[in-house]
Amino acid sequence: MLTFPPQLDKEPMVAATKVVIGDEAFQQAMIKEPPSVFSSPLLIAVSLVGFCCSTANGYDGSLFGTLLANTTFNDFFGVANAGIQAGM
Repeated sequence: MLTFPPQLDKEPMVAATKVVIGDEAFQQAMIKEPPSVFSSPLLIAVSLVGFCCSTANGYDGSLFGTLLANTTFNDFFGVANAGIQAGM
């Protein structure tokens, strides 16, 4: 038997609304089956190489910048903190 208004003791149904731009079929496919973050081994390899390069660059820059400020290092290697030749 159908009653009006519907039973209020049940939880209300909630619908999610998404706004898509571009090709509708592509967007529907992406909503139904989104790609996995780790779906491409190449993406993981490129990310790992980029991470290691940026980490090494930051470490080297901070290490050698600190060494050039150290008087013992400058005296031992005969470095004068003047211009670009100090880093070379």
